[in-house]
Amino acid sequence: MADEVAELCERLRQLWEESGKPPLAAVGKRTGVSKSRISELHLGQTVSAPPWNVVQALVETYADHGARAGAVSALTTDLRYWRALHGRAERSPRPTPARRPAAADWTDLVRSHPAWTGVDEASGHVAMAMTAAEQLFAASRAPDDPWRDDALPKRVTAQVGALIGLIGEVGFSPLEAALLALAPLAHHARTVRVDVDEASFARFLDGQQERRLVARGLPEIDKWLRHRWLATQPLPPTSLDLPEPTRRVVVDALDRVTRLFRLSPGDLGNPDRLDLRPRTSHLGGVVVRERLIGLLLAAAHALAVEPIALSPVVVEHLGVPNPVDLARLRSTLAELSWEPVHIGLGLVAECHHEAVMEALRDQVTRVDAVLSAIHAVSADDAHLQPLLLLPARASADRVVPASVDGIPAFTVPVTRFRLDETRVRELLMGEQLYGDRSLAVRELYQNALDACRYRQARHQFLDRTDWSGRITFEQGVDDTGRHYLRCTDNGIGMGAQELREVFSQAGIRFADRPEFAEEQAEWAERDIHLHPNSRFGIGVLSYFMLADEIEVTTCRMDRHGGRPGPVWRVWIVGPGHLFRISQVEDHGTQPGTTVTLYLRDLKSTFSCVEVLDRLLGIAEFHTTAEDDGVAAEWEPFVFRPRNTSGVNGSGELVHGPQEPNGQVVWCENGGALLADGLYTTPAKQLGVLKTLTNHPDLRGAVVNLTRDWVPRLTVDRTTVLDDVSDQVERLLDDAAPTLLVAAPEFLSERWLHHVADTSPGVADIVASAAIETNATSLGEDFARIGCSPGGINNDRSRTNSGAWLHPMPDWILFWHLLAHVPALLGAGGPVRAGSIMPALPSDWTVLARLNRTTRSPDVAARADPVDAADIADVAALLGRGPRAVARRLAELGYPVENPDSLPERAEPGDRALLAALSAGRSIPQGHVAWYSRAANLSPAEVAERLRAYSFDVAEFPVPRRYTEADVVLLSRDLDGRPGWLVGAEVGTRHAESAAEHLRWPLGAVVDRLAVLGYRVTGSADENPAARSWFPSRKPQGRPWLDDPGTDPLIGELDLPDETWSPARALHAAIFVSHRTQRSLSAVLDWIEQQGSCRPRVVPDIDVATRADSAIFHWQRSCQIFLQQHRAPGYLQPLVTRNAHLGPWDGTAARLAELGIAFRPFEDQDGPSLLVRFDERETHSPDEPVSIRQVLGLALTTGLPVAEVVARLEELDFEVEPVEEAIERLMGRVPRVGG
Repeated sequence: MADEVAELCERLRQLWEESGKPPLAAVGKRTGVSKSRISELHLGQTVSAPPWNVVQALVETYADHGARAGAVSALTTDLRYWRALHGRAERSPRPTPARRPAAADWTDLVRSHPAWTGVDEASGHVAMAMTAAEQLFAASRAPDDPWRDDALPKRVTAQVGALIGLIGEVGFSPLEAALLALAPLAHHARTVRVDVDEASFARFLDGQQERRLVARGLPEIDKWLRHRWLATQPLPPTSLDLPEPTRRVVVDALDRVTRLFRLSPGDLGNPDRLDLRPRTSHLGGVVVRERLIGLLLAAAHALAVEPIALSPVVVEHLGVPNPVDLARLRSTLAELSWEPVHIGLGLVAECHHEAVMEALRDQVTRVDAVLSAIHAVSADDAHLQPLLLLPARASADRVVPASVDGIPAFTVPVTRFRLDETRVRELLMGEQLYGDRSLAVRELYQNALDACRYRQARHQFLDRTDWSGRITFEQGVDDTGRHYLRCTDNGIGMGAQELREVFSQAGIRFADRPEFAEEQAEWAERDIHLHPNSRFGIGVLSYFMLADEIEVTTCRMDRHGGRPGPVWRVWIVGPGHLFRISQVEDHGTQPGTTVTLYLRDLKSTFSCVEVLDRLLGIAEFHTTAEDDGVAAEWEPFVFRPRNTSGVNGSGELVHGPQEPNGQVVWCENGGALLADGLYTTPAKQLGVLKTLTNHPDLRGAVVNLTRDWVPRLTVDRTTVLDDVSDQVERLLDDAAPTLLVAAPEFLSERWLHHVADTSPGVADIVASAAIETNATSLGEDFARIGCSPGGINNDRSRTNSGAWLHPMPDWILFWHLLAHVPALLGAGGPVRAGSIMPALPSDWTVLARLNRTTRSPDVAARADPVDAADIADVAALLGRGPRAVARRLAELGYPVENPDSLPERAEPGDRALLAALSAGRSIPQGHVAWYSRAANLSPAEVAERLRAYSFDVAEFPVPRRYTEADVVLLSRDLDGRPGWLVGAEVGTRHAESAAEHLRWPLGAVVDRLAVLGYRVTGSADENPAARSWFPSRKPQGRPWLDDPGTDPLIGELDLPDETWSPARALHAAIFVSHRTQRSLSAVLDWIEQQGSCRPRVVPDIDVATRADSAIFHWQRSCQIFLQQHRAPGYLQPLVTRNAHLGPWDGTAARLAELGIAFRPFEDQDGPSLLVRFDERETHSPDEPVSIRQVLGLALTTGLPVAEVVARLEELDFEVEPVEEAIERLMGRVPRVGG
């Protein structure tokens, strides 16, 4: 990158920082420039100047943000300055890209390769190799990739030539020379693909380092990660179109020798891992020494330095200040050289970045190990004797900083964050990390499980069925009196290489070794897959929580199914101990591993039987545990009922089918989530894993996730970090039919509700399966009508409690009545039950929650849309997405606006964010500021979440963060609470009050309001901003109290007018007469003067008494008196129930005195109908009894609807017309098909 371009980028970054660092997402939205492109410009990761319109848009955006935020930049925002700066960058010479090689370059490399020197009759093989080179060149073409180095084949070839010069004349055959010439080209062509299996790649990104790198969002990092993932996968075979059998011989040999490029130095020193033939003949007797040329090529490849093979320190320095320049890195690699030094070879390289120097020094360390391994393996092999002439060591002394104008590019030694090995080791072995010492038993089991899985896969590949896995735990005291814990498995076992490179190295997993990748490639062709459960490679350190001494005896199974390898023993007397690996037998009798921990702290030890009983729910292989005569056994894939503080599943069990990635066991009591058979709990309860009681375990089923579906776990393996709710739901869906067919005794609607009390998602899955399959296991009519809210259909003892009815709106009550108690509607109900949508268990949880929050049943009966806050609240309760909740509410008859526009997933705090917000109204800045502080989110994040719920967020300047004072300023009452100011103007009164409240100068308040986008002007009374976005919280009095006039009667009742009926006038007059002790006649006179109608018939009352007030307490009582000159039927029971109206005897005597007829109350069932079914209050005679009350009374009393209506009318209550009401409800009852 030219200096002028670098200067432009640096100035843009400086202006961005000094303008308050506006969020890149917001900058991108305003300018139309992608966030990644802006980041590249800030970091100087561009080779040419961006277009002027991009620079202009960025400068103007930064300037505007700085002005609003009150930030002052030392840089000018004058576009003339920036235009001149951009012009210089645009005119700067662009770096000339390195010429990409052509096919002729590769054929020339092959034709002039030094391996042909001295080879007799080589012309035919040279022509064949040149043809192959052209084909390999065509296969190596790929889109631009910053990590691919097209100069690598040339460097490897040069290193091969240099090494041939060191080992002298070895007499290469024509085929050997061809392989030496083609191998660098074949490797380059085989590694060209960067397409990945996304599911496997996602698992690869689980690592902490990978997630940290992904977060930087750079394409160069993404490509690096994809290359690193490919390094763990098998390479495709070399593709050549040559005559047979030449093609087969050449391709097979190339694939075998280039495979060595990916082996570790330890594997290169192991003859068994080379998998190369010492000496063979092909194509009519042409000799090929595969080991010789393979190791020669492996050394040359290490010396050539492939960019993607460098240590991660390079990629760690991308996307940060002072990043590595990858183009310059390739130039450094092209210019490096190896010079003879006293110990062997020394790398000579000048580095322009500290990370490059560190990476090259790491590479020298690897070269040193490779050369040592080649010497070790060559010492005892006659065919490899020439390789002993290669240098045995490598030095990095001449890897130094480059000089720029005589000044080093950076200072050495470089400073790098390092770990204290002893302290970190103690941490990894201590209870601070794992918490529970018993987790060492979990680690022993999981390592044994991996070993058995590995052997099982190898047996499957070899078509062998003469083996079944076994894992045994034994705890006891040996002959010397030492307490021990021993775990034995008959799995794959370990060899010396595995003990050195995996077992003894924390952080290294066997799945990281090339041997495993190679085997997986072979297995994949037969659809055989192994899923190791090791994630961190540090679990073995947990053993030291229990023991200081560990003994390991192991025997490795031969890869090709031959006899077992040597038996090795390792004795470790502490984590820092330099232990020795000893071979105790040349060949074992059976592969497997035994790990013995000699327990040090007997007081705090435990029983392995108890620990495994608590942790191990489902074993994949036969497993036993024994301690002091107590034993436990696990048959493969069989769950044993138990009730522990971990695994909890008891009563009758139903085992679901063994799916490829998991298994479900339905249980009468309890439930649990397992990963690879071991107990775990989700960090976040989502979807089907959400429990209503916040209990960590689901109820009704034990679900085991295995293989591809094993989630990421915490280091102690006790908590699931991933959202696995979808996988668990799929397993439950698949297993539900098995439960319904088995029809265990516990399977009933009562059990379903017991499950739903904790895990409504699990209960829904079972209910849905029963509905879809017309199963009768849950009841003959369950598939038609679904789940009842009371727990058991027609269970009067539970239904009569009525508690579940209380929050339900009228059409839901009608829905339940139609489905479960249609007889209460009488003969010939309005619809057939078959057309009613069956209810799921969670429906009643949703309805109860919804109608007990802000939506009363009466509000729900109206057509008001359900608030987003209520949807978010229900979503949080069930762990479901707002969109799914909204869709179900719409199916249940609730009006929901645009359910498909709601977010698919809920976020914590959505309920609080959306509280008191009204759809369709612009959200004021105060609400964003308040929630931003309350939830510790940026204002941009709050606004984005509001928009996800389709709210219109007002346009206003968005600061990086709001202060507590901002929230006060934006609140109308200066209390930091709703309501909030609206508009763009603020009255001077508000500003003055804020200055006094905050104890700020008035000018500071005005300035801060300006930053927030408000202009102070005029008075508060003249400004719309003085209005609150929310209605005022101050109570508003009745209007007539503000001007009571001269007559005190006005203070006792609403003002009479011509709209008053005679009944209302009589009711008011008796009330006022009793309260003021004025004569009834005088009060009626005054009411008539106000324009109201005077009743024609008036009871013979002078001044109303308490009994008179009771008789005429309700307007309906006055209406019945005026029309029929009698007391209503409800009078006696209501007066009796309401002590404040006086004793009934006094009321009855007054009725007789006034000559008003009344009928004594005799109906024994009447009192239950007088009281509202959802409250303790009686019906108000002045309001018609709603259809909701009629239905609720029918359901709680068991009386038919018609009889409820008849009895209420007999008591003189007015009842909402039933037929009209039912017709209305039919439009909202949940129906099949909507």
